[in-house]
Amino acid sequence: MVDDIDRLLAKTATKGSWHGGGSAAALCVALAAALLEKLAQPPRLIAECGAIRRRGVSLVERDAETFARVIYALHRRNRQ
Repeated sequence: MVDDIDRLLAKTATKGSWHGGGSAAALCVALAAALLEKLAQPPRLIAECGAIRRRGVSLVERDAETFARVIYALHRRNRQ
């Protein structure tokens, strides 16, 4: 897991990488939800925090992919 985190941080630090602010924000949301999930008491709240954590993790890559498509589309439009 630490290797996965390190790879994500390396991608974020690389110039030209699609991982940026949105991916970092999604990771922060996932981390905050994981911490709350650990401390939560009612089972409903634990489940809700787990769902938020998983959603945040899924948004890390989705944000980068979406940002890449937007940049490609803008680049293609500016060529015309």
